[in-house]
Amino acid sequence: MKPNGAPDLVGETRYQAGATATAVVVDGRLQWEVRRHGDDHVRYTDRLAHISHWSTERELSALRRSPVADFPRLGGPAGGTLFYPDCSNNNWNSEQDAVDFVNQLIPQGFSGMCHKVSEGDYYEDPFWPVVLQACRDANLPVLGYHYVTTNNLGAQAQTYLAAGGLPNAMFDWEANGGDLANYYAVASAFNAAGITVGVGYCPRWYFDEVGGGDLSQAGAIVSSAYPGGTGYASQIYEAAGGDEGSGWAPYGGVTPTCWQFTDQALVAGITVDCNAFKGTEDQLAQLFTGGTVTQPESTEQQEIDAIAGQLGAWPQLAGKPDALAVLAQKIADGDDLTLVDAVAAHIFGLLPVQTPAKLGAVSPNAGAIAQTVMCALAGIDAQTGAPLSYRQVDQLHEYEGPGVYFPPEAPGQTTSSVLDVETTSGKVGLRLYKGLDWFDMIVALYQQAGEPTPKAAS
Repeated sequence: MKPNGAPDLVGETRYQAGATATAVVVDGRLQWEVRRHGDDHVRYTDRLAHISHWSTERELSALRRSPVADFPRLGGPAGGTLFYPDCSNNNWNSEQDAVDFVNQLIPQGFSGMCHKVSEGDYYEDPFWPVVLQACRDANLPVLGYHYVTTNNLGAQAQTYLAAGGLPNAMFDWEANGGDLANYYAVASAFNAAGITVGVGYCPRWYFDEVGGGDLSQAGAIVSSAYPGGTGYASQIYEAAGGDEGSGWAPYGGVTPTCWQFTDQALVAGITVDCNAFKGTEDQLAQLFTGGTVTQPESTEQQEIDAIAGQLGAWPQLAGKPDALAVLAQKIADGDDLTLVDAVAAHIFGLLPVQTPAKLGAVSPNAGAIAQTVMCALAGIDAQTGAPLSYRQVDQLHEYEGPGVYFPPEAPGQTTSSVLDVETTSGKVGLRLYKGLDWFDMIVALYQQAGEPTPKAAS
C-alpha cells in the first residue's frame, strides 16, 4: 500500500476488523475492493483513508494486549479537567476485550468514551455496537466518530447510519480527509440524513497541511498534540503542561474544546489515545449530544485574506534577495514577466514605470505589471479607466486584448484545470489552481502591492 492509502500492487490485501481490502483492477484503474465479512457485501474505493487501521496479515496476527480487570485507579483526572479515551476496533482482540475495557473506565475515573463507527463509504466498525451497548449498560457517555474521506458525500452518511451511528456524531478529519470545504460538505450530507455533527477532531497539523480556514462552524474542536511520554493519562497530561498545555492554543478562529494529548495513555492495562475536557461531567455528556455543523459565511475580504495567506511560497513575493536578483535580471534582459513576477516587481520597486501590456507581443505578458494586469482582468482600460468590451473576469476569453498567465507551477498547489484565453498572439493557458479562485488570487496579489483594487465593470 502506498503512503497515501492507494493500492500499490494487484492482489495485495489489508485488513481491518470485519473487512478485507484487496487491490483489484476496475475500469482500468487499480482500486481497493472492500469486502465485509458478515455478508460479503462489496464496496470500492481509490484509497484506504485511515491508513494506520488497515493491517497486513502479519500485523493482524500479532495479538494485542487485553484489558486488565481491577486495574489500579491511577489514570483518572487531577483537578477539574476530565479525561476520556478515544478507541476503535484497532484496540480489541475480541468483543469481550471491548466490554472489559468499558467496565473499567468509571472505576478508573474516566468520564466518557469515543469510538470509531465508520470510515468513508466503505467501512463499518463491527465493534461499535458492542461498545455502544457496554457504555449504555455502564451509564457512561459515549460518542461515535466517522472518519471523513473524499468518497461520495451521501454514501458516507449512509455508511455511518448502516453501522449503527447515533444521531449525534463526531468527525475524525485527518489524512485523506480532503480540505475544510470537504469537511463542511460531508457535514452537510450528514445533516441532510438527520445526523448532527457537534464535535470535530481537527488536528492542527492537518488543518495547516490542507490550507487552514474558518473552524468557527465546525462544531466543538478536538485538537491533537502529543508532547510525548507514556504512563497514566493524568501523569502524561500534567507533564505536557496540563491546562496550560500546547493543545489548548487557538487556531482556525476557535479555541479547542478538547485536547487529544497522547496516544500512549495506560488505561485498564492497555495503551490508547486519550482526550482532556475542561468542564463538568454534565457538560461533557451534553457535548456528546452534538450540534449541527453549517458552512460558515465569509465576507469577500475574508476570502481574499485567506487566499493571500497562501501566496508566501513564491520567494519573489516574500522578497527573498536571491529571487529578487533573478527577477531584476529578467527585467534587465527584457524577458516577459509572469503575473507573480510583475506584482513582485511592482511591490519592490523594480518596475517603477507602468507600461501597458503590448498587443500582439510574443507573450501576452510583455511589459505587464500589477496595474495593467489587474485592469485587464477587471475589465478596465488601464489608460482611460473606461470599461472594456467584457463585463466580468470570467468573460476574459471574449476580449481580444492582452491576457495573462501564471507560472508553470504554483508552489504547493495542484493544477486542476486550464482556461484558454484568446489574445492577439494566440491562445494562452490560464492555469487555475486547486483551492484558489483565480480572480480572487489576482485581487490578493494586487493588494500585496498596497494599492486600491480596481473593480470589475458592471
